[in-house]
Amino acid sequence: MIPAVHRQRSVVALTAAAVLLGVTVVVTGELTPGYDHRYDTVSRLASPGQPYAMVVRSAIVAVGVLVVLNAEALRTSAATDRRLVSLLVGVAGAAVVVLGAAPKDPSDVGPTTVSQLHVAASLIGVGALVAAMVCVTWSSPHRAERRRSAASLTLIVTAGTAFPLTWGSVVYGLLQRVILLTALAWLVATAGRAAAQE
Repeated sequence: MIPAVHRQRSVVALTAAAVLLGVTVVVTGELTPGYDHRYDTVSRLASPGQPYAMVVRSAIVAVGVLVVLNAEALRTSAATDRRLVSLLVGVAGAAVVVLGAAPKDPSDVGPTTVSQLHVAASLIGVGALVAAMVCVTWSSPHRAERRRSAASLTLIVTAGTAFPLTWGSVVYGLLQRVILLTALAWLVATAGRAAAQE
């Protein structure tokens, strides 16, 4: 059994991760010449040659590490597949560490192995979180938790499906932010639910 104090610290740590990423992206996005939050992805801020690439990469890696370190606390979530949910969240966190360490190339450069690793890690991370949401939606005995997970799942799958189709449009960057914010909010809410359990 995970001590209640550890579960409560996990909520704080995951909230801090969400705030760290949000503030880093907003501030560096505003300071980066030519960057537009509506059109551009977070990955562009971390691309080689960007003025604050190391700051953004460091924040992404820190978020991934915090998710990995706190994934175990989700074992006390109401989902009957607790270990699987914890494992999937850990995989998602590890994928975030990889995509932070392996930056995506700028769009005017041909894809390198590192850039392809970044894309693969993104897909694995989102896929692992989607699978964790499915587990909670399917197995939680708590109606509110099932609904929250189902709503997050629907939003991420819808935005994720539309995301590659909107490349270069005014909503491309916004769709990525919907995915990121929904995922982070789901993690915090699920950890909060786990912390509230006796």
